[in-house]
Amino acid sequence: RPRAVLLGPEDLEEPLRHEFLGGGKNINGIRFNLSAEVVNLERSILITGDSDTFDETQQGIHTGMFGKGAMNIRYTRVEYCGQRNRGGRFCMHFQDGGHCHDCVFQGNAIVDSSQVGIAIANTHETTVSSNIIWDAKGAGIYIKDGNEMSNSIKANVMVCSVPGKCTVRWLRKEGTAGIYMVGMTNNIESNHVAGYDNGIWAAGSMHPDGQGHAERKVCPQHTPFGIFRGNVNHDCKYYGLRLDRQYPRNLIRDSNGYVEDAGSCSEFTTEGADNGLVPANMIEDGLDWHNMYSGGLGLGDVSFVRLSVVNNGRGFIWKESKNFADGISHHIRDSLFANEKTDRYGRLQVQGPAGNFAFLLHGVEFVGGPTDLAALAAGFQCGYSRAGGPCAVQYFLHATNFSRLDPTCKRIQFGAYSMDAGRTMPMFVSDDHSLEGYRSVVSRHLAGFADDLGCQPMGYNWDDALGCDAHVRRFSVRVKDEPEDPAQQQVEEDSYVDNLLANDSAVQVQPDVEVGMNLGPLNLLGPGYQAEPNMSSPIFGANAGIMLFENNLNTTSRGYSIPVVVGRNYSISGDWRGHIVFEFSDPPLAKLFGQNETLHISYAGQECDLVPQAKRAEMMFAAELCELRATEVDIEVNEAEFTA
Repeated sequence: RPRAVLLGPEDLEEPLRHEFLGGGKNINGIRFNLSAEVVNLERSILITGDSDTFDETQQGIHTGMFGKGAMNIRYTRVEYCGQRNRGGRFCMHFQDGGHCHDCVFQGNAIVDSSQVGIAIANTHETTVSSNIIWDAKGAGIYIKDGNEMSNSIKANVMVCSVPGKCTVRWLRKEGTAGIYMVGMTNNIESNHVAGYDNGIWAAGSMHPDGQGHAERKVCPQHTPFGIFRGNVNHDCKYYGLRLDRQYPRNLIRDSNGYVEDAGSCSEFTTEGADNGLVPANMIEDGLDWHNMYSGGLGLGDVSFVRLSVVNNGRGFIWKESKNFADGISHHIRDSLFANEKTDRYGRLQVQGPAGNFAFLLHGVEFVGGPTDLAALAAGFQCGYSRAGGPCAVQYFLHATNFSRLDPTCKRIQFGAYSMDAGRTMPMFVSDDHSLEGYRSVVSRHLAGFADDLGCQPMGYNWDDALGCDAHVRRFSVRVKDEPEDPAQQQVEEDSYVDNLLANDSAVQVQPDVEVGMNLGPLNLLGPGYQAEPNMSSPIFGANAGIMLFENNLNTTSRGYSIPVVVGRNYSISGDWRGHIVFEFSDPPLAKLFGQNETLHISYAGQECDLVPQAKRAEMMFAAELCELRATEVDIEVNEAEFTA
């Protein structure tokens, strides 16, 4: 049965009206392979359901192994299969197989499934490779319960042939994906997904307690990935690669993938240290193109290495993150973000996170255009619920290349659909020529950095920012009673999907402030903040060192942050009450710049030298942190907990 007809130029009656991506594509000197998948759906062995009633009943055949044993299906076509909204009724299914080296689905063609192509549940060490899954509703491959480990998902192709055709409600789920993962510790390699709502979806936040036999025995949001390399996602309605909110940690698990020590899912160890995965997970050699966007919402200890994103509708997004526990991995390394302007679809932009950490980029290149905001925008939605904060994040750029951008494209931007602080508080720093030789770049709204420190305006391409030879870092103040571990918050949908096109005025809705955490305005005095306060939006006195409380509900941190200059003296005053914590910068930056970094602070009649400090459990503060503790009568300084 022929399924394709090859046409040459001589077969066209007139030229194509528009040029579309496909095949090899050269964008400003960089060549990308954007070839579509050509698949063979025919096999010599056929397993078929009832085609006459299939579309009406959505009930087809299903094949599976239920319990331990072995199941091996190779080079077979299975069609009219799967049973909508019936658990365990999938076209091909490994269920409760334990460790099954001999369980193999290889080279098969699964066509027209009403619910899932291939499912793996409570089974480990299987091989699912080189399968073609065509128009499977719900999910192409479904890794179900959350305890599955060491399964090899390799070189499969999942295609939804018509937009929306595979989008159904299935097993009480609304979202669809080429690969839908609740079990994370599996090897996901060289798979291709096209045409689904989402390409590869790590759906830990949808199922924070797991499912099935693994329910309340696992913590999928904190389960490490296995090998994650060489996957391609394109032409997906929402995300290509969708990692949602994943913070892998050092779990203590048994041989069946169940967590033996629930405390190992926590943000901190029993000693109070960061429990993030060491070394950080790597997402390697991915290619995403022609999706709406790619990336994740909250990701920690997950590093993108050699990622290429081409002509996504809204580029690459990342809302919140952290300093990685291993202290050396970069958030994005050796990666390309590109856009071909002759294609009608796509914008070049990385909308990055905010929060009290350093966002590290190494060897990242931006190619082509246009952009909606800028090639690299700091503080995506910072200040809003479910986004990172405070907004004074530190972006470190090394070997970052903007030279292949179209000339009119902005390189950087302060804030991306953020609260006002997103336009004033982020900072970019570099140890090379990534920022045109400047060591630091701050918002144009902090005009005192030009007046006091000689920072220079950089022009439109740099968001009219100020380039500084001085080393600028983050100074933060917070009240020590905030909730911890925001990754535990279940988030079913990202409001960004609905609000992406909203203008800034439409999204400037302040979240509710928790009583007891807002100290009112604080006043910082020192280099960069000698000016008269400008109280207009978005500055609100920040140019004069007025620090306003940032309430970032359900995110990594709330409090106050502002840029300061390394090694200089500052004083801070305010209506102190509660247990106050002062912080300065992040250890990765001192290490990357190869220097000792300090900040001298005067407060409440005391003096303190701050140094970068790794985050740890709130009850485990070391001597470098400066704190104020309040009594019912007055403020007393806990001299044992700071260095004078």
